[in-house]
Amino acid sequence: MAKILWDVLSEYQILTKLGYFTIDNASNNDAMLLALECRLQEEGIEWDSTNHRLRCNGHIIQLAVGAFLFGRHPNLSDSDDLTREDIAQWRQLGPLGKLHNIVVWVQRSPQRMQAFKKDSGGKAPKRDNNTRWNSWFEMLDWSLKPELHLAIEKVSFSEKDLYNDRLTDAEWAVLAKIRDFLQPFKDTTMATQGRTATLEHVLPSMDFLLQHFEDAKTTAIEDNDPIMVACIETGWAKLNHYYNLTDRSPVYIAAIVLNPKWKFEYFTGIWTPGWVEDAKQQLRGFWQEHYQSKGVSTETVTTAITPTPRNAYQAWINSKLAPVDCVDEYSRYLTDPTLPHIVDALPWWVQQRGQYPALGTMAIDILSIPGMSDEPERVFSGARRTTTDFRGSLKASSIEMLECIKSWRGSS
Repeated sequence: MAKILWDVLSEYQILTKLGYFTIDNASNNDAMLLALECRLQEEGIEWDSTNHRLRCNGHIIQLAVGAFLFGRHPNLSDSDDLTREDIAQWRQLGPLGKLHNIVVWVQRSPQRMQAFKKDSGGKAPKRDNNTRWNSWFEMLDWSLKPELHLAIEKVSFSEKDLYNDRLTDAEWAVLAKIRDFLQPFKDTTMATQGRTATLEHVLPSMDFLLQHFEDAKTTAIEDNDPIMVACIETGWAKLNHYYNLTDRSPVYIAAIVLNPKWKFEYFTGIWTPGWVEDAKQQLRGFWQEHYQSKGVSTETVTTAITPTPRNAYQAWINSKLAPVDCVDEYSRYLTDPTLPHIVDALPWWVQQRGQYPALGTMAIDILSIPGMSDEPERVFSGARRTTTDFRGSLKASSIEMLECIKSWRGSS
């Protein structure tokens, strides 16, 4: 993978302009970026793969949900061709596994699906999928609708193959409880995906879900539900593990601080004072190393902020103005009041480039980083709409150019 990536970066002549990679948590991605770092060093280009390796927030949420649901059974098969052993393993999962077995059984045959639709008002059952975010929530939410619920009940009680997967009223109540628990994960994923959902939403979304785990654990303890407590603890541990990994790159903190409606005030009440102070030092060091020291000169900054004089008198007046040193940009931004009305920080920073030339560059660099990999992946998936039957002779290079241009125009 590293060789293919190197070839693409070389073709686009951006080896010296690399920023951050938002990719899933597979270990082969770590190996790919480490190999890229070594190759760049051979070319005399400094680039730290650990610092620039970001993790897709949607994938993190999916892993946390998976840990909650399958902590004791992490390797369950979601294939259509389930063996008796596979079915028995799913059944051990409880009501959720039973529902999975029923849905798979229905979907394995067109005749079964047709009969099911007759009982469900024409609606097909939705199936979980390990590679599709929120698929477990969607299967539960769909199956709990009255018409689907009745159809599932009918097929499971009329087919002997499903005898051991029949769901009792108490088990349906458990499924509803799990569905309600997963609702915030669905909401968070939907709110933090897409073109405008950038890195600034990653830590807040994880903070929100960690709090959801903790609140749900308190409720489960009060309800004397040790199984739910154990599942919640497993899911919390998985999410907290990836939360701690965000320490490897300062851009997660920077994305929040560079949102003018939050700055460091976001962390008050969430982090301890010691953590906040460490974050402040880390971010100031990042600013000084990567942007202030390589920033815009005082002369350029003053020119950007001060209007061009129209006559000698205006020129003389302007010469008496104290120069705005880029050294103070970061401190000046932090001392300015927060702006709660700002909805999207990136356009705001584009408008502030005159006032904050160096810091504005830093903000635009960081707030352009996607929090999930879904939007870049959507560019790739969109190629199928380009390659219609009438465009079957398009070369791969032509399709590549078309997709890039569409994405760039949409981002401008």
